[in-house]
Amino acid sequence: MFKRFFSVMILVVGFIFGVSIFFLSTGFPGHVSEINSSFVRISDSGCASCSAYVPNYIYSLILRNGYKISTYPVSFGTKMGYNIISNDLITSLPSVVMPEDSRIANLITGLVYLNIFDVESNGFVLNTPFLSGLTGNVTFFNLVSNNTIRDSSVYNVSEVFNLSKNSSYKAYLNPMQFLFLQGTTNISVSGLPAVVYVYTQSPFSAIQSMIMKSALGNFGNFSSDSFEESGEIGISSNESLGPLQFYNLQNMTYTSSYFHLSAFNLSSVSSQKIKNLIFEYDQNAILPVGQSYGNFMPFMDIGGRFISVSSMLRPNLFNDMSVNEINSYIADNSSVRKVFSDSVYFLDALLCSYAVNANVCSSPQVIRDEYYISTSV
Repeated sequence: MFKRFFSVMILVVGFIFGVSIFFLSTGFPGHVSEINSSFVRISDSGCASCSAYVPNYIYSLILRNGYKISTYPVSFGTKMGYNIISNDLITSLPSVVMPEDSRIANLITGLVYLNIFDVESNGFVLNTPFLSGLTGNVTFFNLVSNNTIRDSSVYNVSEVFNLSKNSSYKAYLNPMQFLFLQGTTNISVSGLPAVVYVYTQSPFSAIQSMIMKSALGNFGNFSSDSFEESGEIGISSNESLGPLQFYNLQNMTYTSSYFHLSAFNLSSVSSQKIKNLIFEYDQNAILPVGQSYGNFMPFMDIGGRFISVSSMLRPNLFNDMSVNEINSYIADNSSVRKVFSDSVYFLDALLCSYAVNANVCSSPQVIRDEYYISTSV
């Protein structure tokens, strides 16, 4: 059901602060490199409102970076279309499938990191919802839930963290996106909006659990603490992500009059509904820790309205630290305290769309982030 991940080395991805994500560009080579494989465009002719420009956008991106690739249109309703969708585990349309070519890999590795591309079989597969971070709003047909959804990327790194051009805070931030979904069903448990949080022992899960606990603590209480330790992902001979201790949210009881927390370690997920949620938006999630990127978990869904994958901060910020050491480090280091607090405030702003009367929702930082979110939709 879940995808394999193409083994490529992590590249350093540059910031572009006019959009809400990091973007990788290889420049504009003076020659065109011919790639002798097909760029397959897959569309659903029955979805009149879907963003038909999506395949052309990806194709033009390839051309702008000096690569030429043959194109092949395929319709969702054909036998070939069904076969490609099944073999490459495509979950949203329109989409594209490209060859697993080393030159293409170098071009879009940064986009894989952003969950805009997955890797399955022998090709790169577009994860259409996350393309909104580059193009603005995207309307797509969700093959898992069988409905049309419009989404926007609402996480503007520059504005959320108030970054200057030469800000030292850049080194602390991890490339990821938050999507705002329109056309989905609200998710609730016992009459309360559900916060679904699925994690693994990846360092990305570890650092995001610290942010999640602080953010949710502004809307309720955890009765006790439970801890575990992440794995370690080697990036190079002198850099690694993790290990670090983190909160095991699955084993912690959360009480709130605003939200119901459904936290799961991926290995314990039994609900088909939760499995479908992960499969819809995070086909790259299931990756053994230690392989290239490790995995991009955690996956988070706030009430069926906001979706995110991965962590807001880089896991190596707290390498080899216990939870107590992490909390002390945050308290003692003003730069780390700022980026951690701003991450918590942004999550609180998303939560405040459901819990407008909570005390934290009147804080200036949350109001600031709510404005940025509203102007991104």
